[in-house]
Amino acid sequence: MLHAQEWQQIGNFNRPPTCLFNDTIDHLLYVGGDFKFNGTDTLNGISFYDGIKFYPMLKGRTDVCGNVNCGNLSYINRYKNEVYVSFVGNEISGVTVNGVAKWNGESWFTVGNPGLFYNQYTIPSVLGSFEKDSLLYCVGFFRNADGDTCNSVATWDGTHWKGMAFLPNVAGEVPELNSIAFYKGQWYVGGNNYTILDGAENDDIARFDGTAWHSVGGGMRGGDSFIQDMVVYKDELYVCGYFSKNAGNKGNKIMRWDGNQWKEVGGGLCSPYDIATDMMVYQDKLYVVGIFNCVGNGLPASDIAVWDGEKWCSFGNSVFDNKMLCIGNYKDEIYVGGGFTIINGQPSRYFAKYIGDHSTDTCQTVISGVSDLEARPGLEIAPNPAQDYLNLQLQNSSTPIESIEILDASGRNCSQIIDWKTTDYSTGQLHIQRLPAGWYCVRVRCADRVLVGRFVKG
Repeated sequence: MLHAQEWQQIGNFNRPPTCLFNDTIDHLLYVGGDFKFNGTDTLNGISFYDGIKFYPMLKGRTDVCGNVNCGNLSYINRYKNEVYVSFVGNEISGVTVNGVAKWNGESWFTVGNPGLFYNQYTIPSVLGSFEKDSLLYCVGFFRNADGDTCNSVATWDGTHWKGMAFLPNVAGEVPELNSIAFYKGQWYVGGNNYTILDGAENDDIARFDGTAWHSVGGGMRGGDSFIQDMVVYKDELYVCGYFSKNAGNKGNKIMRWDGNQWKEVGGGLCSPYDIATDMMVYQDKLYVVGIFNCVGNGLPASDIAVWDGEKWCSFGNSVFDNKMLCIGNYKDEIYVGGGFTIINGQPSRYFAKYIGDHSTDTCQTVISGVSDLEARPGLEIAPNPAQDYLNLQLQNSSTPIESIEILDASGRNCSQIIDWKTTDYSTGQLHIQRLPAGWYCVRVRCADRVLVGRFVKG
C-alpha cells in the first residue's frame, strides 16, 4: 500500500533544491539550488527557511539565473559566524565572487583576495568542507587559492586561503573533489581523480597523514567511477557515489573503510546504473538518497533508504517519480530535495518534508549479523528503454517467479495490461505494447525475495 500522507510538499519551487544546510546557530534551514522562484517570490537560487516561510537573501544569484532556473548551488556551510556558499557563477547580489561567497545575515561578501581560481575561462567552486583547529578545510574544483597552487584542496583561516598541495591527475588536470572528511587522525578527500599514489594507480579517493598523500586501499575500481559524498558513521568512513562490485570494488555505490580495508554495506544499491548522491547521519542511522529502486540486492527502496549498521530499511515504502539530490534535518524533521514531482501518486514538487511515522517501513532480516539479502543478486532488465517487450534476468534464482507487477510513475498498478511468461526460474519476459510511454517500476516476487527494477517505455 502506498501512503501519500507520509510526505508534505514544502514551498512551491519551480526547479529542484540541490543543497541543504541546517544552521544550528541561527536555527534556520538554508536551501540552495536550480530554482528561481518559490511561487511568486523571486529567490534566485538561494534562500533560508524558518519552518514557516522562505526568505530571499538580497537579490541572490542574479548573474547566472535565466528566466526559470539558476544552475546548481553546490555548497552551504557556516564558519566563524558567517554562512558560506559556492555555486556556478561569479556574482551574487552584485558582489564579485571567486569560488565562494559569505553571508553575515544582511549582506554578501567575497572570500579571499584574489580568491579561488581554476583559470580565466572556468569558474572555480567549493564542493565540501570540514572545520577543524579553527580552519575551514575545503575541496572542490580549483587550481590555486590566493596564489597558492593547491589542485582543489585548500584551507581558509577567515582572512586568507592557503593551498594544501594536493596532486593533479596523471594528465596534469585539476581533480574535481566532492567531499572531505577527518577520520582517525587523517584527512580523506573523495571525488573524481586519477593519480599515482604509493607507486600505484589510485582513483577517486586519497588520504593525507600530515606529511604526504596516500592511497586508500587502492581507491575505486572502474574508469567511470566517482565518489559523491563521505561521512563517518559508527567509527567507519562511508563513501557513496558511482562504483560497482563488477569493477572490483567491495560494494555497489556505497562502501565503508575501517582504516585498513574496504567493506561492503549490506549489498549496497542494486542496479548497475544506480547513483548515491547524498548521505546524512541522524539519530544513529545513516540515510542515503540518490537514483535507485532497491538496496541490499532486493529490498525495494525508491531513491531513499536507511542503514542502521546491520541492515537496510525502506523509508516509509515511499515511491518517488524522480531522483533525489539532497537530504537534511531541521527541527527534528527530515527534508529532501530533488527532481521528483510525484510522491506516492500525489503531486509533490521538488522539496518535501517527511510527516509519517515509519509504520510502513520494510527492513531486511538480520541473521547472525549478516543480512539475508546481502549475498543475493538483483534483477537485470533489457532493453531499457523498451518498446514492445522486456527481458528479466534473475541471478542465482532458486525459486520460480510467482508474480510480476508494473507500477507507473503515479504508483498506479498497470499489471492488468501486460502479458508475461517465464521459461525457467531465472528469466521472464513482459510484453508491454499496451503500456503508454513513460517511466515504470517492475516488481518481481519469488518465494524467497522481492526484486524491483525501473524501466522506460518509449
